[in-house]
Amino acid sequence: MPQPTCRMCGSQPKRVFTAEERHQQMGSSFSYGECGSCGSLWLIDDVADMGAYYSAGYSCHLPFQIASPRARLLAGLARWMPRPLLSWVPPQFSSTFLQVALARHALWLAGQPPRDTRVLDIGCGGALLLWQLHLMGYRHIEGQDLYSPVADGLPFPIHRCDMAALPERYDLVFAMHSFEHMPDPVAAMRTIAGLLSDGGVALLQLPKLPSTPWEMFGDCWLGLDAPRHYVVPRSEALIALAQSFGLECVRQVDEAWPWQYYQSEGFQRGLPVLGTDYTRVLGKPALARYARLAAAEAQAGRSGIGSFVFRRPAG
Repeated sequence: MPQPTCRMCGSQPKRVFTAEERHQQMGSSFSYGECGSCGSLWLIDDVADMGAYYSAGYSCHLPFQIASPRARLLAGLARWMPRPLLSWVPPQFSSTFLQVALARHALWLAGQPPRDTRVLDIGCGGALLLWQLHLMGYRHIEGQDLYSPVADGLPFPIHRCDMAALPERYDLVFAMHSFEHMPDPVAAMRTIAGLLSDGGVALLQLPKLPSTPWEMFGDCWLGLDAPRHYVVPRSEALIALAQSFGLECVRQVDEAWPWQYYQSEGFQRGLPVLGTDYTRVLGKPALARYARLAAAEAQAGRSGIGSFVFRRPAG
């Protein structure tokens, strides 16, 4: 039987371990490798029907919904609040407020692009980011997702095809927690580089190493998300891969989001993401401790979630 090789660099694993599907508590187990060269984690198994793991119970595919009047009020406030106040959103806030906060944070990471920017959101899921961009006045926006649950008839197109089949070039490409879902990260990075216009920017946000949550929770870490995550790269390996296709890393941010901790503890307890009230289950003191830990570890460069901004050189 051939030895499995790293999806990032092609090297052999220094160890192989088993990880269960925990997001929806489906009960399946999968083999992962830890690369002996670049240090990345990757899925070894071939999953026959990956689409089955993107069902309605997968939180990242929740569709945009018309919010309640209270949620719309909070969202309106979030669109005008100073961005630093949105850097940590407690779980009791409305999901609409959270969506606005994350959209504004993404735009800040991308350098506050003008509203006529041509934008592509790769792996757009339920189109939550695209809707927020649309509400903020962005009109040249498109999404791409093979498994998107949203219906047609939106004010922006959703391409249900491989991103390599897209014929256009874009000024800004978002890959927000989607790059790790791609089975061939080398081909994916090559395609992302090719989708950028001269001087264009790609924002990749994804689980990464080094990671304190990975060290704390192991295969229960939210960032592993077996089997949907084909790869969890080390930061250096991701940057080196982007550079091999002519992209320059112009910004790297470790995100101080506490849910990467408390949802991982939920996985340890056998709890799915959807339907779990973490304030009730873990208690407010535990959530506050995780918030402090997330901030400290992000400052030290050891968050489990990183944002990377890559630029294609101007022609």
